Amino acid sequence: MLQVFVPTVIYVLLIGFLGLYVSSAIFIAFFMAWLGKYPLYKIVPVAVLIPVALFFMFEVWFLVPLPKGPLETALGY
Repeated sequence: MLQVFVPTVIYVLLIGFLGLYVSSAIFIAFFMAWLGKYPLYKIVPVAVLIPVALFFMFEVWFLVPLPKGPLETALGY
């Protein structure tokens, strides 16, 4: 149970510093590598494309602002 709880707490804490999308990419990549044992060529596209798709869905199409970090600020969002 702690294998899921501790990384989830760290993920929630990172949202305040890095924003939702970057934290989600790290979280997805971590879980795919650590618990899923997926190879890197599968981890990278999933960890990048899922947060990008969520960004466009919430920020662009639905106009729902979610917590942003320095990367989104640098990109103008």
